[in-house]
Amino acid sequence: MKRDHTLDPKPIAKGPSAALEAELRLEYHYMEDQAGKLAIADEIGKLVLLAHRDPVPEEDVEWARLHRERKALNLLGARRCNAGEWAYEGYLASTGGTFEERSMPWKSPAFDHEPWYDFGDRVASAPEGESEDETLGAALAAFGSRAGQPAPALSEHWLAAARVVRTKWEDRKDRASKVPLDPVKGSVVPPGTRERLRELRMRRAELKILPLAPGPSAAREAELARELCCTVDPAEREALLAELLELDRRAKQDPISEEDAEWARAHREGERGLLRRIRAARSEIAAEFAYRAYCETEGIPVDEKALATRLPDAFYWVGDRMIDKPEEPEQETLAAALSVYAACTRKEPPRPSEAWLVAIRKVREVLPKPHKP
Repeated sequence: MKRDHTLDPKPIAKGPSAALEAELRLEYHYMEDQAGKLAIADEIGKLVLLAHRDPVPEEDVEWARLHRERKALNLLGARRCNAGEWAYEGYLASTGGTFEERSMPWKSPAFDHEPWYDFGDRVASAPEGESEDETLGAALAAFGSRAGQPAPALSEHWLAAARVVRTKWEDRKDRASKVPLDPVKGSVVPPGTRERLRELRMRRAELKILPLAPGPSAAREAELARELCCTVDPAEREALLAELLELDRRAKQDPISEEDAEWARAHREGERGLLRRIRAARSEIAAEFAYRAYCETEGIPVDEKALATRLPDAFYWVGDRMIDKPEEPEQETLAAALSVYAACTRKEPPRPSEAWLVAIRKVREVLPKPHKP
């Protein structure tokens, strides 16, 4: 299968809404039609808005929490710029639209915003208990210092500017505080989310994953790889991988029909792209095997919700270790995998058990491995 090297989207968390947001942002990046970009931007905006509204679907809790934390950080990051503009607006409103007898639009390239940023930020960040006069004096000193001139004289216009900053900043903080950082669970994933995600992934897969050669087997291989890009259910992914593995094996065995000859030759000549393309899917399945083995060894119940959302990263590292050296003796792989777990979690490694060995065997039985010519 031929495929370009476009960067895959990186969701900020597990869950359907995080995955959909990542796909939409990728779609926006490569969309050339301006009307199409605006439509995608609107869709992203409406989706992200759901992260700040309770209740949140349990599958999307991590995604919603990260968006809320990001917004809280952005609020502080944007304070300086916003406060500077608010200060200028307040000053102009008190003078009838002029500053130093000139009317200068805020967005004019010739306008020096920096002194206003410093003034507004000093007002917004005033220590608790500081008097209005003290705050204004310090803000004017900051303005003058940034502008390279003495501090402006105290006036009703500057007082009006400071009051606008204080009022708007308090209102902004109040509205932000009403959205708790920890989402309330309880709703369901909005209808159409998964369908839209599948539509976007399939569109991208159809453009990027092309048959390796003419013939029915090459066409089926490309079809399976596209489905793998769009499928979330672990059992379905495992079945798709198994069929891809069977096709890979068949390509390297005689006899081969004439219509599949070019496809088989490409596989036999060392095509390794297939394994690279399905690496993420292989890692997901191997991580699940590792997690189930851990639960059985430690005598704890399997958390099906964790399997449906996001396992701890340690299990992905352990799963990868099981994949990477298929010819290594089981006991050596087991020891290495448990060491990886301990290194990732900084905890004592799990106890070796038959459950871990069974997981290693399943990984090697089910998942495609590099072919030795």
